[in-house]
Amino acid sequence: MALDIENGDVLVVGSSSYAIRAVEHWPLAGLAASFGGFQTSSASTKRASTDGTTGKRTLATVESSLTILPVMPLDPETRERFGDLASPHKLRQTFLHDSSELLRLVVEAAE
Repeated sequence: MALDIENGDVLVVGSSSYAIRAVEHWPLAGLAASFGGFQTSSASTKRASTDGTTGKRTLATVESSLTILPVMPLDPETRERFGDLASPHKLRQTFLHDSSELLRLVVEAAE
């Protein structure tokens, strides 16, 4: 089953939160199906929802127990490909996978 992660979600890694600005899906065909040998972190994603009665916006967990590579600087090629991601924050990237696909997440780091 594909991961339910979309632009606008929040990636939570430990005590740090990152706004997800872009999600790139890659099929796993021909790629390694694990991050074995790499340093990994546990993460979850949250999505904003609005209470129909009060109109209050809250973040609810959508995906949990995700294994991701560390959040790292965005490489120049990816920055160029996603040129429309103007942000006052530093853009970073990380990768995660499930049984059918590999995802690159471009996130904002408020550093």
